[in-house]
Amino acid sequence: MASPSSSASTTSTTTNSAPSFTATVASIPPPPPTSPTTPPKPPTPTASDYYDCPPFSTESDYESYTTRISPRRELICPITQEVFTDPVIAEDGHTYERKSLLRWLHQMNRTTSPVTNAILSNTSRTAPMVPNLAIQGMACDHREQAGLELLRRAEYACRKNGGVCADGGARIEALLDAGADTSLRTDEEEGGNTAFHLFVLAGNLELSRILLYHDAPVTTVNKDGWTIVQAAESYVETQGRSTLGLSRRAEWNDFIEELRQKEEVEAQKEEARTQARNRANEEHREQQRNLAEEERRSRIEGRNRLNGTNLRGARGALGDLEDGWGYFPSLAVLQFQGAVPDPPVGMAGYERRAKRRLDVILNSVGLLVLFYFLLS
Repeated sequence: MASPSSSASTTSTTTNSAPSFTATVASIPPPPPTSPTTPPKPPTPTASDYYDCPPFSTESDYESYTTRISPRRELICPITQEVFTDPVIAEDGHTYERKSLLRWLHQMNRTTSPVTNAILSNTSRTAPMVPNLAIQGMACDHREQAGLELLRRAEYACRKNGGVCADGGARIEALLDAGADTSLRTDEEEGGNTAFHLFVLAGNLELSRILLYHDAPVTTVNKDGWTIVQAAESYVETQGRSTLGLSRRAEWNDFIEELRQKEEVEAQKEEARTQARNRANEEHREQQRNLAEEERRSRIEGRNRLNGTNLRGARGALGDLEDGWGYFPSLAVLQFQGAVPDPPVGMAGYERRAKRRLDVILNSVGLLVLFYFLLS
């Protein structure tokens, strides 16, 4: 049995150690409050990511995109349903593409308006067509904006995705259908390539065919002086047979042959456009020369008529100047004869009668003065 002293000692020890334990517990910081796990934030898309071509999630997303890039109604030709390149105003007041309107009137031998079906006059076939410069400027601006987006999307796909568009080329084809200008090129520092160059050099045969079938130019050259044909040949030579395979290489060879045919057609069209432009310029210069000659002749004839009228007017208004001594200063008549208008017929007769009376009076006064000196 423990002694009282030992019990007291034990109690004292326990009592003295309690504050030390309490202080130790109080010094431990409380655990942080529990919270649900926060998922990491997705990376913020950059400005260049706008030109990425991810797949469309729904059909409505595709329709909203095509609606955004579509041209306005007034920029579309009623005949071809394509964006204007050379709009002209017809007799019915509507605007059409020049080539399509000429085909409508001459090749198709139509005599009615393509829009209103009203009968057009016979002069509409031969009358000069007036270009619609306002619509032409708006259509050119739309083509440039769509072409710039096409070029940027092609750059993004070739730089980051190996020339592949995840949407299967849906955005590229929609931009082409909207009338995008396919002749735009990148900066010289980046190679000066068109979208056609970029997809060919990246080896995307499917999108290259889409550009070819949308009449993209194949004679445009990049910084290295390569046309689309040369770019395609360079890609095929760079890729070995083992890389492309026989079937894929055959597809590229067929595509290159199509490019060569298109290149010949474009060269012929460019030559025809150059000849037509030269003829039009020569006709315009000849027309300007004829107008200037007619203007010069009309001025000479007008000056001659004016001089003849003034001479006749001076003789009819002031009487016979040959016997007009003492009647009117001859120098004054010669000086102001061009400014004296033709008087009426009655006034001319009145002047002649007044001249005769003045002659009689002057002669009488002269005779009286002579007699006065003789008599004096």
